[in-house]
Parts: sequence; C-alpha cells; structure tokens
Amino acid sequence: MTSAPMLQAINVLLLSLLTTFTAYGPTNPSTPHLKLMAAEPRPGKPAHPLSPCKAGDTAAEARSLRKSGRLEEAIGQLKAARGGAPQDLELLGLLGLCLLDAGRQNEALVLLGETHDAPRDIHVLELFRGRLAFEQGDTATAIAHLETAAESPKRPVEALVNLVRAHAQEESFVRAATVAEQLESWQEALGKRLGAQMAEAAGDRIMQRAGRNVEALPRALEKFEAALAKDPTNDLLARKVYDTLVLNHRSTSAFPLLDRLFPEVEGSTERDFQTGRCRVIAGDMKGAEEAFRKALAASPNRSDAAIELARILLSGGHTDEVVQLLSPFAQRGGSHSDVQMLLGLAYERSGHYAEAETFFRRARKLSPQQMDILYHLGRVLIRAGKAEEGRKLLSEFQKATG
Repeated sequence: MTSAPMLQAINVLLLSLLTTFTAYGPTNPSTPHLKLMAAEPRPGKPAHPLSPCKAGDTAAEARSLRKSGRLEEAIGQLKAARGGAPQDLELLGLLGLCLLDAGRQNEALVLLGETHDAPRDIHVLELFRGRLAFEQGDTATAIAHLETAAESPKRPVEALVNLVRAHAQEESFVRAATVAEQLESWQEALGKRLGAQMAEAAGDRIMQRAGRNVEALPRALEKFEAALAKDPTNDLLARKVYDTLVLNHRSTSAFPLLDRLFPEVEGSTERDFQTGRCRVIAGDMKGAEEAFRKALAASPNRSDAAIELARILLSGGHTDEVVQLLSPFAQRGGSHSDVQMLLGLAYERSGHYAEAETFFRRARKLSPQQMDILYHLGRVLIRAGKAEEGRKLLSEFQKATG
C-alpha cells in the first residue's frame, strides 16, 4: 500500500481544509451565532417536529460549529434536532460526520444502521457513509459513496479530498490525480497541491517497479513533470525530474535545471559532479571527464564521481588507471557493487582473470539481482579454466533475461 508519510500529508491538508470550509460551503454570514444547548429532549415529552426551514437552520448552525471545532456543541444540537425530525437524512449525515470528527466511531456505526434504506442522492449522507467505510478499512465501499458525494453542486470539497485519500490508499494515484483536478475548480491551491502529490507518487511507484527497466522511465518522467507543473517551486520534485531526465538521456532538458538545483557554492563539488552527468548523456566525454576529475580533486572520497570517471576511462581502454582509481574504494567496508564490477571489467579486459573473478564474485554478493554480473562472471570462469561453473552461470543468465 502507499507510504504512511504521504497519507499523513494528505490528512494534514484535510484537517486544514476543515478549519476553513464546511462540507458544503461557507456558512451563511447572516446566520446568528447563538449559544446552542447540547441537551436531548426531556424524557416523557414528545419532541415537536421541526419545519424544513428550522431543520435547515439547524444544519447551517451545526456546520458553523463543526467548522470552528466545537464538535460537542454541534453533536448535541443535531441530536436534539433529530428528536423533532428523525427522518431528516441531511441532519443524520451531518451528525455522523461530527461523530467521526470527534473520534466517536462506535456511535457513528450505530447511526449508520439507520441508513440502510436511505437513498443515494443525499450528498452529506453519502459523505458520512464514505468516510466511515474508509475508517473501517473498506476503501472500495468508501470510494463508491464518496464518488456520489462528490457530485454535489454545493462545493463538494470535503468529498473530493476524501476521495483522493481513498484512491491513494488503493495506490490508484492516476485516479487520485484526476480527482485532484476536479478539486482545483473549487479550491485551486489545494487541488494543485494534492494533484502534485499524487502525480509524484505515481512517478515514484513506476520507478520502484521499473528497477533497471529503462522503458518505464519516460512514464515516470511524465508523472514527475506533471507534478512539478502543479507545484513549480518544489525543489524536491525538480530534483526527481532532473534525475529522471538524466536517466532518460535528455541532456537538453536537464542542463537548465543545473543552476536551480546545484548552484556553484564554494567548497561544494555537487555542481561539478552533476555537470559531468549531464555531459555524459550529451556525449561530451571529454567535458564529463574534466568535471568528474574536478569533483574528485576537491573531494577525493566521492565514490560516485570515481565510479563515473572509471566508466569513461574503461570505455577508453585505460584499465590500469581504473584499477588505480577504484582500488582504494574497493577496500572500504560497504563498498558499492559498481566499484567491484568496474574493477572486475578492468582486470578481465587486461587478461587478469583470477583478479576479475574475485571482483565479480564480490559484486554478485553485493547485488545478487544484477544479471550482467552473472554474465561477466560466467565468461571469466570459462576463460580461467572453470568451464562447468561458467557455463552454468551463463545458462542462468540466459534463463533470467529470456
């Protein structure tokens, strides 16, 4: 399921929303803010039926109380009013929402029992049903009710926000983003913020599932760019766009983000490193080499810069320099599998098969799912006279890669 921090962020937005708007729009400014009694009708005396006008006033005042956080007063007023209008489904739905806001879920469940035969066109009632189903963990039922609630012509903001939450819980981030777009017509800033979160989540999920599958990268980039369009000042989103552009070899689009994300700061090597990354995908290997060397000169322990420089050196046949560059990193605890892999390739290409075997085995231990390591280890074993094991590994590689 989706990450807890993301749902927490959406919930914070919902709480912020409820302090600004009622479920169905701002309360009528002409409605007087009376001190409302929370008492139930006295026992033994039948409640007087409320006229539709008074029931409407009660609902409006309860929304105002809910908006201001005075939930117990709202609950008391609604319970008293329902004594005179037990069939008023709008009052029932509003009472249910206040009970959920107050954390009184058991009472809300009892109240739900009165709605079995109720029609589906009472939007506040559908909102109550949807929220309760969501809190009970039944997101499919929640979505069905919330979709009906969101059809309300009277500012269905709360229904739309909860619908975004429900789709996010199901990891239906594209649908959640679509709902957020609907929300923009009522609350533009809130809709864009939620839409950005959902688009970002969709991109994250694509990246997580893609692994090393580069074919999925354009779809992830599309989601991140859509998120950034809705939240253009978000540098964390801009960084995801940049990284995905680099992985997609889109140097023309990546270069403009360098100044924004990696300003030239004295003592920092990040600008040089990222410049090197961009120059690699632009095909400027000489410029990339210069940038990585500059980053390493200022920060000799930057393994990522050393790895990228080693790739360039290896492609140029400079195997001895690769060994000299990466050997200090390979001796450190927790060494990156790419360090071991590149050393294995350098030794293999220079004909030192025993050393190559050692580093390929270390790389495989660090990254057992990386199939190209299996391929190179199998080849080296055959060349080192261990043909049976080598062929077995190559067979495993062929089965895994199709």
